[in-house]
Amino acid sequence: MEVSSRDALVELLGASIGAAEARAAVDREADAMKLGRNLTTAEGFEVLRRVESAGGPPGLAARIALRRLQRSSPAQASGQYRAASSDGPVEVAEIERLLAIGLGAPKARELVHHAMAILGVAGEVLDRDAAARLLDAIAETHPTMASYARFAKVKILLT
Repeated sequence: MEVSSRDALVELLGASIGAAEARAAVDREADAMKLGRNLTTAEGFEVLRRVESAGGPPGLAARIALRRLQRSSPAQASGQYRAASSDGPVEVAEIERLLAIGLGAPKARELVHHAMAILGVAGEVLDRDAAARLLDAIAETHPTMASYARFAKVKILLT
């Protein structure tokens, strides 16, 4: 993963929040810093930190990107970013609760159970990878619900 251009940052964030929203967040922060299209590594990390501090879905996506970058290249990110721990199981009820924020409880429950059936997943508790796959399945099978699924995925991966 690299952070040497605005396009690279948009690609990092776009998987979680969509390319348009990622582009808007990256451009807003890079423009505020008066940066060009190409960035130094330090500038790329600073843009991600600024997007993270702005909050909302782009902020959560930036936090995930920073965490991934820290794992893949600790020398670049050492001391500059400390990720929260996100180990342990995820309750299906928590996934439903996160989706219900925007969709309502009945629709959230329906989407989760439909995705679980598609994936062949059962139980009241999932590991984080299974929870992420479940939310990806919701986003793929119900494009109009994708932003809610991405939001829930980001929250699950960060908590």
